[in-house]
Amino acid sequence: MTLGPVDPALDAKVDRVTRELRRRGGDWLVRARRDEGATHAVGRDEVMTTQAAWIEVVAYDDGPRGRGVGAARASLEDVRPAALVAEAVTRARLAPGAPWQSPPAAGPARVELAAAGVLAGTVEERAAALAAALTDDGIAGEVAVVRSQTTLATSSGQRLGWRATMVDLACGPDGERWTARRRGFTVDEARAWSRAQRDLAAALAGATPLAPGAYEVVLAAEAMARDGDLGLWRLLAAQADGASARAGLVMYSVGSEVYAGAAAVAAPLDVVSDGARPLGLTSAPVGDSGT
Repeated sequence: MTLGPVDPALDAKVDRVTRELRRRGGDWLVRARRDEGATHAVGRDEVMTTQAAWIEVVAYDDGPRGRGVGAARASLEDVRPAALVAEAVTRARLAPGAPWQSPPAAGPARVELAAAGVLAGTVEERAAALAAALTDDGIAGEVAVVRSQTTLATSSGQRLGWRATMVDLACGPDGERWTARRRGFTVDEARAWSRAQRDLAAALAGATPLAPGAYEVVLAAEAMARDGDLGLWRLLAAQADGASARAGLVMYSVGSEVYAGAAAVAAPLDVVSDGARPLGLTSAPVGDSGT
């Protein structure tokens, strides 16, 4: 099963590692990724480019003390399949946990993770265009644009490939730092975001201090998760990490109460996690276990 574009170079490296894993048997996952990025200064003609490529093996070992999970990562150019697999398997055997079975593979989510505008042209061109949109008197900072290609293969037979983009804006006046992260920004969206930050800063500067006392404060979702970041929700989002859950390191699980007694409240807080939301910061076609 294949989803989206597949990079032949990534595929060839994944094939070498999966052949080694098939000889060993058991459950496993292989993920390879290639990134290209550019960071452009706001207000200055300075740009820095980066490239990175890696391959990772996640191996599962079922022993008498339970199931262990081990991961190992190597540079894509220098990968030695036998050594990489051996490292992951050794780590799995050294860290047994409670017995459990990998859930059956499901169809991958057809989720869009790459903003079309960020894919056009080069990463240097996209970063330069956004930096120019933020250029204004007294504004300093930088724009970072990253494009990635991922190939994933699992012992259940899944083979996926997908592209993703990420844009980080970080600028402001007089040492102040405004930040935003999204899968993509258009030039107009970057300008609108900058104006909104200026307006907010001006409003806060002219705000009248409240008199001492007790006040009721209501935080809307926008206040708790500004500019595409998770904000306070990050505390709960971290609980959705599969590896942490299997190690027993999470406070919450699907269906459990967010706070004690929530089930008895008329309108309790429900937290819904949708990993297939288009252009979501942590969305993906499959979870971290390939399911």
